Amino acid sequence: MIIVAGFPMLYSRQYALFLEEEKIIYLIPEENQKFKFIEPFLKKDKQKLTELQKENKKFRILKIGKKNSITLHYYKGLKKFLNETKPKLVFSSIEPSYLSTAQLCYYCKKMKIPFVFYTWENINKKYVFPINIMEKYVLKNSKYAVCANQKALDVIKIKGFKGDSLVLPHTVIDKNFFKKIPLQKNKFGLKNKKVILYLGRLVKEKGIMTLVKNAKTINQKIPQVYFYIVGKGPEKENIESEFKKQKIKNYKILDWIEYAKVPEVMSLADVFIYLSKDIKEWQEQFGAANIEAQMIGIPVITTNAGSIPEVVKDTAVVLDQNNNDQSLVEAIEKILTNKTYSTQLIKKGTLNSKRYEKQNVKKQYMAFFEKIIIIENKKINKK
Repeated sequence: MIIVAGFPMLYSRQYALFLEEEKIIYLIPEENQKFKFIEPFLKKDKQKLTELQKENKKFRILKIGKKNSITLHYYKGLKKFLNETKPKLVFSSIEPSYLSTAQLCYYCKKMKIPFVFYTWENINKKYVFPINIMEKYVLKNSKYAVCANQKALDVIKIKGFKGDSLVLPHTVIDKNFFKKIPLQKNKFGLKNKKVILYLGRLVKEKGIMTLVKNAKTINQKIPQVYFYIVGKGPEKENIESEFKKQKIKNYKILDWIEYAKVPEVMSLADVFIYLSKDIKEWQEQFGAANIEAQMIGIPVITTNAGSIPEVVKDTAVVLDQNNNDQSLVEAIEKILTNKTYSTQLIKKGTLNSKRYEKQNVKKQYMAFFEKIIIIENKKINKK
């Protein structure tokens, strides 16, 4: 048995990764205002989750202390739980700076249970007490880590981690869900339009205003273009104001949609735009929307922000996040007017997206876990 601990039930892309894996059980905190189960994105996952909840085998729920703190919550009765379940390995699916991760690390070390922690964080942040102490303890006392991106691995090495690692995001993109839906443009009244799609938070760091401010130039070069923007956020008023200022009428801003409808909207697109920018406290850690668009078969234009370049590599148009107005216009024009180039990007993008498909990701995780179990068992047997 392998225990995946933390709160993956808060993130559908995470817990669905091991939902059908018999060797895995989830250790999750009791529900409260901060920790609430969410429904899976996909109908088949909902059905599977309902079955597993009825069987009461997949999930173990422990009461927690510090109920209102994501960072400082901890498990009550953890030692007893580990003694009863006798896991072969424990994987904490949350950051090493969290108290529950430090708690798991402590008991696993004491009880000689192989322990793995996870991190998304690709910025070398300096935490204050007691978070810095918890992170330092985990990094010093852990032999194994999974990092969502190479930058995250670089960060924990700088901070003192010296163990083995796997670089692969703990997330799920399902190829059976992200399929292009034919004739969507007809359904939405966009049959003869060239649709430029943005889907994400409407905030400055997502770079949406770069697209909007160049809308008039893009429209002059490609008169049949249509701007389709999906999302919520503080930039919405600025987007509408800028479109009106440029006298752009061929656009639609749609409030946030449920995840189940994302393939419907993405199937409208001739090009997907994702122009993230680094800010002091945040950098793009993965950019799942880029991979989702590639999986559906849409050319992607993005930036070199955060960890995006290592995720898309040469399978998307990657612009300079700080100087991309002209290059954005040129990239859009080339994709929308050069069928050969667009087709090449689609083929490369589709191939790239397979690296992050559910079964491929799960296979690599399980191989890493099983390798650790074998290594640690050999050490015990030698003694």
